[in-house]
Amino acid sequence: MRATILGLLAATMVLAGANTALAQKQKVGYVYLEVIRATAQPYKDAGAKLQLLATERQKAGAKLQMELQQMQQNYAKQEKILTEAAKQKKMQDFQAKQESYLKWVNATKQELALEEAKAIKPLDKRALNLIKKIAAEKKYDLVLDGNAVAYMTDMDKFNITDDVVKALNQ
Repeated sequence: MRATILGLLAATMVLAGANTALAQKQKVGYVYLEVIRATAQPYKDAGAKLQLLATERQKAGAKLQMELQQMQQNYAKQEKILTEAAKQKKMQDFQAKQESYLKWVNATKQELALEEAKAIKPLDKRALNLIKKIAAEKKYDLVLDGNAVAYMTDMDKFNITDDVVKALNQ
C-alpha cells in the first residue's frame, strides 16, 4: 500500500515537472482589449457615428416628451370645463400617446444596440486577426487579456496592445 502511494506520488511529481517544463517553453503575450477599443481610430470613428445617431434619437425623444407635457398642460387648463366623457377621452388619448412613447423608447434602445453591434463586430474581428498575426510574428503561443494577468516577469515586453492599435490605425 505504501509502495503504491509512493509510486503515485512519484508519477505525479514527474508529470508536474513535465508540465512546468512545457509551460516554461511557452511564450505568452497579452493585450488590453479595452485600450484598443478606446484608442484605435476605427473604434473612435464608429463611436462618433453611433453618438451622432444617439443624439438624433434623443432629439426625437425630447420632441415626443414635449408633446406629452403639452397634452398634460392642456388637460390641466381645460379640466374644470370638460365633461366627464371629454375628460376620459383626453386621458385615454394621453395614455395611448404615453404607451406609444414607451414603445418608441424601447425600439430605439434596441436599434442603437443593434447598430453598435453592427459597427463594432467587424472591428473586433479585425482586431482579433491582427492579434493573431502579431502573436505569430512574435512567436507567442498564447495571448491573454491583460486584465487576466496578475503578474508576469518583464511585463511590458510582452504587451502587444500598442502594436495592435498601430496596425488598426493603418
